[in-house]
Amino acid sequence: MMSREVLSYQFDDVVIDLRAGRVLRAGTATPLEPKAYDLLVLLASRSGELVTRQEVLDRVWAGVYVTDNAVARVIAQVRRVLGDSARASRYIETVPTRGYRFIVPVTLRFAATSSASPATLVPAAATGAIAGQGGPGPGSTGAPQVRAATSAAAAQPDDTRNPAYALQVSARQAGHPLWAAGLALVALMAILLAWRSQTTSSRESAGLRVGTRTQITSSAVLDAFPAWSPDGRTLAYASDRGGRFEIFIRDMTAGGDRIALTADRQHNVQPAWSPDGSRLAYHSSGRGGIWVIARSGGTPFQISRFGSRPSWSPDGTRVAFQGAPYTEPGAAAFETFGPSSLWVVTVDGSEPRMATRGWRPEGSHVRPTWFPDGQRLFFASQRLDTTDLWTVDLASGALTRVLEARARAVDATLTPDGRAVYYVRMGDHFDLWKLPLREDGTAAAAPELALPPGELDIRHVAMHPHGNQLAYVGMATVAGLRSLPLRRDGIPAGPSVRIAEDAVRRARRPSFSPDARHVAFERQVAGGPPGLWLLDLAQGSVRALAVGLTDARDPAWSRDGTRVYFETGEDTDVVLQAMRVQDGGTEIVARLADGAHTLLRPRVSPDGTRLAYTRSSEGQLEVWVRALADGTDTRVARLGDGVAFPAWSPDGQAVAVDVWRDGHAQVYVADLASGVITQVSREVDQAWVRSWSPDGTRLAFAGATDGRWNVWSVRRDGTDLRQLTDYGDEHHYVRNPEWSPTGDRLVYEFATFSGNIWAVPLP
Repeated sequence: MMSREVLSYQFDDVVIDLRAGRVLRAGTATPLEPKAYDLLVLLASRSGELVTRQEVLDRVWAGVYVTDNAVARVIAQVRRVLGDSARASRYIETVPTRGYRFIVPVTLRFAATSSASPATLVPAAATGAIAGQGGPGPGSTGAPQVRAATSAAAAQPDDTRNPAYALQVSARQAGHPLWAAGLALVALMAILLAWRSQTTSSRESAGLRVGTRTQITSSAVLDAFPAWSPDGRTLAYASDRGGRFEIFIRDMTAGGDRIALTADRQHNVQPAWSPDGSRLAYHSSGRGGIWVIARSGGTPFQISRFGSRPSWSPDGTRVAFQGAPYTEPGAAAFETFGPSSLWVVTVDGSEPRMATRGWRPEGSHVRPTWFPDGQRLFFASQRLDTTDLWTVDLASGALTRVLEARARAVDATLTPDGRAVYYVRMGDHFDLWKLPLREDGTAAAAPELALPPGELDIRHVAMHPHGNQLAYVGMATVAGLRSLPLRRDGIPAGPSVRIAEDAVRRARRPSFSPDARHVAFERQVAGGPPGLWLLDLAQGSVRALAVGLTDARDPAWSRDGTRVYFETGEDTDVVLQAMRVQDGGTEIVARLADGAHTLLRPRVSPDGTRLAYTRSSEGQLEVWVRALADGTDTRVARLGDGVAFPAWSPDGQAVAVDVWRDGHAQVYVADLASGVITQVSREVDQAWVRSWSPDGTRLAFAGATDGRWNVWSVRRDGTDLRQLTDYGDEHHYVRNPEWSPTGDRLVYEFATFSGNIWAVPLP
């Protein structure tokens, strides 16, 4: 008997569209993490059956070690999306110590054949009730029964977008008056809820009256960097569905078919349309630089050997771009990292011309956008913790500051008429703001909230050419800590395991206690500022390290284990504090904003007497050391395009730093006594250093090659470079590998992200 392809599972007002890989509720796409989607499909496909926890692990997390908490978290997310609860289960029943059971009838829709008709998976208990029996008959296994729909039901149009119709079909198939009446009532409630959801979403902004958000793409991985064609009919974007980012276009008026423009597996991102819609420019992370390809496809050609984030001039003869490459597409990612200037190149590929000079104004100059007159560029100047918005006159080089954001602002996008800019403000939430502009490009009023935060983070904003809607990527991030066991020689002794996971925001910047029994780390939950938490490695328990401390970040243990250092505050009131572990009391170690400079990412020396930090000086990032006793500052390194993020050696005689050249960071070691600075990392595109081995012979860093981030280590003299993990996709990153004082493990931050493109109408 030939099997038929199942197109969807349907129950109540929910449709699981298997081909599109999405879930619709009351006709509206509902975002779900990939694991949550897989789990829902598994349970719905076996309605009425007991699905054991081991089956869930084998099917959803095949070959990956996870804790019970990870399963419980994904179950909770599915319940939340369905409006279900563990105490009063409507859909998912918990079977104590065993697993889960889906407890409602599920309608299957099949691919069209000469005899295809919908069928319903009916839980055994429900089958007995419908048939007028008290329950399953003798010998029943409790497995679901599959019943074909009636011919009348099968003849109905396949309008899965109508929740009332879907429930009416289920009611007819149920064949019982009480079921029919109950489902009809649920259908009415579904219609009311759908109406309420739409009207609520249209007025959810306190500032602007935006419309209903609509999901455009459905990917289990990441669709990113949307760009509208000049006529507004086609959307270009990058997708890593095939394991590498490629450029796709999708006709929004002809059924939504997508066409791959690139297929060279060179990590192609950030598409930008030419004004006539005949070509697209994009950044190739694999090959480097800016490339142009015809809308119809074909062979691309390179117009700049370096740079990213292209933007076409209104007359289509020039392309502006940021000089540094992009680092990653994650929700918390910077536009780039390290020094970056703006450049302009003609499309014929003549030598690029610099439009701004690095760090003047202070920060990395990113995301250029042309004003309609073609004479000015709008851009963002991005620092580690704050972002300013600027314009530059290309003829005179005159700079005008538009906004001092006092927060991280990303994805700043100019409206087509040049009279407003939209940007994402990153903090405890990701929300979208609108800044009205005057004709000269200066701010006309204070920013106003355009789109409040939701369950998904807002990133990669793109304006429609008519100015009446924008596209963005709604991103879900799962970020936590992982532990990698090591042998005595520093080679991995086994696979990494998850030790702290947070699906709603981030767990990051781990720091070992001197006895290696505890890890302090920064944890941020949805809707709140970061805080300090403590992980007991032996027991696996996590607790708040300091109750009542808000906005505490970047913890680091003192060598004697009696105190934990951390940062708190913002702007001109940033301080480094120390918390006594015994009683929770705090004291100020140093004020990090002294008027002339802000001390960024400070690290206390092993003996507690000095502070290594990053600061901006004369238009460049530098690393300095401050004596805490008298405040004396000594510059450690001024090198390349910028130096940052010092990490003390265990003996306090050297610091490792990141040095940027041409948009790429490498690890260097500065000997404090001799002043000699030595490069130790090579053969990787990016190397972000974090820690030393306990004996001081090796360094651990997060490194990227071919667009993929992994944990690496290297000897202090630059030999014996080792890749310690083997993550093979682009929608993840690793950060901050911290070496255990006993040398037997590394703990690091690991995050995966997924996302789809959404659109929202503007007033």
